[in-house]
Amino acid sequence: MVLNNTLNDTDFLNEIVNGTLSPELFTHEAQLRLSWILINKYGVEVATVKNCKIKERYFIKSLKNDTFNLPLTKAYTEILHFFMESSSTKD
Repeated sequence: MVLNNTLNDTDFLNEIVNGTLSPELFTHEAQLRLSWILINKYGVEVATVKNCKIKERYFIKSLKNDTFNLPLTKAYTEILHFFMESSSTKD
């Protein structure tokens, strides 16, 4: 099993998009990392939309459940972006 922090951002994103990331690795930290990657790659507006679509598919395909929370995903993507903009660090 590959740990989240051993995958580079591209591989990590691809594993989530393809639904191949092991469900036990889809932690809160992994979800924040997904948001971080998408915000850096696309900007907050596009990242928010993509994050919702990617996570909803992952929940259905890989987690086999319908507990995806759209409003929560939108909110924490925007909150993460706020803190990214307020921070002096880039990682």
